[in-house]
Amino acid sequence: MQLEFFLKFPSMERESLRDLKKGIDLTFKDFSREYGDSIEGFFGPLLKFLVWFEKFLITTPWPLIIFLLSFLAWLSSRSLKLSIGTAISFFVIGYFGMWKDTMSTMAIISVATLICLIIGTPIGVLMARSERLKNILSPVLDMMQTIPTFVYLIPIIMLLGIGKVPGLLAVCVYAIPPIVRLTNLGIREVDRRVVEAAKALGIKKRIILFKIEIPLALPSIMTGVNQTIMNNYFQLFKYLICLGVISQHPPIIFAPLFFNLLQIS
Repeated sequence: MQLEFFLKFPSMERESLRDLKKGIDLTFKDFSREYGDSIEGFFGPLLKFLVWFEKFLITTPWPLIIFLLSFLAWLSSRSLKLSIGTAISFFVIGYFGMWKDTMSTMAIISVATLICLIIGTPIGVLMARSERLKNILSPVLDMMQTIPTFVYLIPIIMLLGIGKVPGLLAVCVYAIPPIVRLTNLGIREVDRRVVEAAKALGIKKRIILFKIEIPLALPSIMTGVNQTIMNNYFQLFKYLICLGVISQHPPIIFAPLFFNLLQIS
């Protein structure tokens, strides 16, 4: 009997397991019926903004879009080569007949990045202020990037259905940790002597944060923004592969790869 215990792993009886599964299913169904409409209504403005922004990018003349993107690339890097490479990349995508799909993709990535910045940056600042909060949130951030995306995508789809918002939320869950971590790191790396000197002069904490700490931590924060954008792109790219979009339109991969090679060089 003792040997059998070590050879056969103890497991729940089938009837008990079936009852447990039924209980979980019924609980989730009751929760969906009770709060499903409220949750959809809560995310309604986000969906409207995403649809509006996507239509705005699609209907805007393509030369203007390429010019603005090239200007933003130059503004952030001060590199003429990167600016020209950005223009060439998007022109190549449009030449392959993927302009509309690209604008839809860029709308999702832009909105997802904006959400990550709005939520992640304040959390990073709070983590820099509190060691206890940092110790609590660090395992949560590890889990958000470790658990496969489809694990938390399934309950989101069951609540909101298949659409843009569930994909957007799943992308944000994976992409938000870098901006939180690097904002926290940047604020912590600010020279304490500068902060103490500002406090000694009687400057308010809010002014110290926005006028001293955040500007000095900006290189680290911008690295977090870059990582967040790349994580958003990676997650969306993975969904496109699963949906077969990449196999149907192989040229979509050429321009992003060209742009990344320019950025690395």
